[in-house]
Amino acid sequence: MWFLRLERYRRVRFVPESAIWIIALGLIISSGCATKDAVIKVSRKEALRERVVAYWGFRSRGEYDKSYAFESPVYRKKITLVQYIKRSGNPMVKYRGFEVVKVDRKDKDHADVRIKVNGEYKVPGARPFVHDMFVNEQWVRLEGQWYHEFEQVMPHPGN
Repeated sequence: MWFLRLERYRRVRFVPESAIWIIALGLIISSGCATKDAVIKVSRKEALRERVVAYWGFRSRGEYDKSYAFESPVYRKKITLVQYIKRSGNPMVKYRGFEVVKVDRKDKDHADVRIKVNGEYKVPGARPFVHDMFVNEQWVRLEGQWYHEFEQVMPHPGN
């Protein structure tokens, strides 16, 4: 008869464990639905931040052939890589570092980004000096990928 009592305890013990698992699963599912939009927002913003950091990393190292790929397709259709490199390379400025100050998404496909660029500037007839400059940029998301948008897509004089 003792085995019948043991069987009864097993059943009683099993029911609360399964109920706990069902409740836990329900909470996980319901909390996942509530935060799905927040996670997508954060991941899109983080994806943009990563693209901005990569873009400015290439620019600060003078790897303009690589930063060119981050420019919007519209810009790349009008400005060749050779033209882009001519415009980007400035012998009077040497980038020393940069920091993404703010990422402000206007909507799901457009964002304003503020960058603090630290550079060493060489002015003819003066000593080189180090200065922080703030740059406001626009970025656009096309087909799931973020691209830098140049404000003007007009040919540079001499190109």
